[in-house]
Amino acid sequence: MQNDIQLVNTRFGEDTDAEINNFMFEQLEWLIDAHKQLHTDRIPKQRKLYDGIPATETKSFPWPNSSNVVVQVIGETVDTTVAWVLGVHYATHPLWVFQNYAKPAPGEEEQLEKQRQCLEDFMDLMGYEPTELDLFRKQGIWYTDACRLGTSFVKLTYEHRVEAVVTGYTSAKRGRKGIEGTDETLYSGPQVDNLRHEDILAIPDAPTLQKSGFVAQKRTLRRPELEERGYLGLYNKEAVNDLLGHPDRGNPEFQKMQELQDQGIQMRGASDATAEWDVYECYFPWWHNGRKFRLIVSYHKPTRKVLRSVFNFLPQNEMPIVRARLGYRNGGMYGRGFSEMLEWYQEEVSTIHNQRNDNATAANTRMLRVSPRARNLDSNFEVYPFALLIGEKDDIEAIPIADVYQSSFQNEEMALRHVQSRAGVAPAIAGSGQGAMQRRPNVYSAMGTLAHMQEGTTRTNLEVTDFRHAHVTLGSLLARTYAKFGVGDKAEIFGMDGAKLEAALDAVRKNHMRIPIRAATASLNKEIEKQSDMLMVGLMQRHYTAIGQLMQAISNPIVPPAVSSYLVKVIQSSDRLMKRILKDFGYDQPDQFIPEPELPQQTQAGGGPQDGGSPPVQGAPGTSPGGGPGLLPQPDGGGSPVGSIGVEAPGVGRVNV
Repeated sequence: MQNDIQLVNTRFGEDTDAEINNFMFEQLEWLIDAHKQLHTDRIPKQRKLYDGIPATETKSFPWPNSSNVVVQVIGETVDTTVAWVLGVHYATHPLWVFQNYAKPAPGEEEQLEKQRQCLEDFMDLMGYEPTELDLFRKQGIWYTDACRLGTSFVKLTYEHRVEAVVTGYTSAKRGRKGIEGTDETLYSGPQVDNLRHEDILAIPDAPTLQKSGFVAQKRTLRRPELEERGYLGLYNKEAVNDLLGHPDRGNPEFQKMQELQDQGIQMRGASDATAEWDVYECYFPWWHNGRKFRLIVSYHKPTRKVLRSVFNFLPQNEMPIVRARLGYRNGGMYGRGFSEMLEWYQEEVSTIHNQRNDNATAANTRMLRVSPRARNLDSNFEVYPFALLIGEKDDIEAIPIADVYQSSFQNEEMALRHVQSRAGVAPAIAGSGQGAMQRRPNVYSAMGTLAHMQEGTTRTNLEVTDFRHAHVTLGSLLARTYAKFGVGDKAEIFGMDGAKLEAALDAVRKNHMRIPIRAATASLNKEIEKQSDMLMVGLMQRHYTAIGQLMQAISNPIVPPAVSSYLVKVIQSSDRLMKRILKDFGYDQPDQFIPEPELPQQTQAGGGPQDGGSPPVQGAPGTSPGGGPGLLPQPDGGGSPVGSIGVEAPGVGRVNV
């Protein structure tokens, strides 16, 4: 089932609407001015550093066309980190691990587990499928921007795309054929869009977007996009018609023009096809009549026109923009990327490399000193193999102009080690097979590999911790969006399990099903799970066997009531301890693995005749002073009574009954 989205327009009155208009204008004024240097200078520079573009296309020192190579230290570090993070997310199933925190009713454990698995499969399918969310490509761009710039953003939108699908001609009527087709919903559901760093405005010292009192996204629209929004009713039609005749500019912004030129794309001349309008999507709270609302307002700053003003329609008034940062070395909104962190290291390594190339060029070059006596030689003389030269022995002298500097290799290697030490990203070999198993060469244990991965990428783990949090935040927002607005016919993919998916989404809506955030990565958790499962199989088998033997002992009529009562307590204590161990090993629903024992009624009642229990056994304490087969222990150091059985109970040793 899929619920229709209702965008509720804000109507606070003319005075309040005018206050909101002035508030947005003032906020945009100071935020645009505050971010001007960051957006027009530092961010474009950091992008060029990542791309390894030299400051000048041709160097003229120490001579024209000298070595001008940029050793791409920043690009290598960023790409290695992004490849590692994407591999962590997409190498294992599922993309997001959900957990149902609601304690199930007796007999519902298996059903809830199937619902959880169905939800994980659904989110995996939506995330991987290019026609759905296409997250692998989008998260690659997201993480790359976060690594090179320090901060990056994605935005969750809701798209409902309906188009006319033509299937052919209708039958001819009066000699004319019509078009046959239907309006089909090609896509309906959430989408994730990558945002440019320069398009986000937020309070610079706010720790998160949620705590920023004002957030704005600059949405650059061309004429077809602006007209379509007016036609669909997403924007006010009258306001759109007023804007169409007055574009903000005739060509893309200067920075985008530069990026296009670097790709060999030239934008010459302005026209209606290249005209652009900047519409700011503003997100902020507003108090009215003692109540706090969350507003989403589309605002055109040059004309101060409000194109749309609605209340936040996302689950729990969530911020649709999700931020990813590279580490938490400083507070505030923006992080510090590898482009800024490694800028001078890259320049030093490149300088050493270019100097070595220039030194080799100079060392291989000779100046020729020609004697005045060699009148047969002039400036037009050509030198080639087996050339015939007429002159005396010392008429020509070759003079070297430079010596080879031998230590430049060591200097460059030392600089590269400094880069790895500063960035915390070593060559991509961490995680290779480690911890060889005894007498089995080339077979590595999961825990050995895990330990090597933890040691080899400790600094990287610290750097990309927020990437995992951002990944979980995005997954939680997507799951809650599917839960609120439904999945439509997507549930039919699972056939009979579609009802389980709907039930799981209902649990998400009720906050019973959540995604736990863990510091470790999915692949590391997977390795731990493998070892934990193998260890717990043997432990649980021993526990089940011991509990079964204790229950057999309790059901034996010759066991004294005091011993039966003690064994019941042993069973209960063992179950509590085992549930605690399962909880510590990450099994969050231990009741699914520890069945509740059905103890004999007489044992639970107390065991005596006055309590409704069985009568005393002959020979048990209190019935025969001389003792008997049921007496524990035997007097005078006697051995086990005839007919007794041995039970090995956890924590009590061997009990002879």
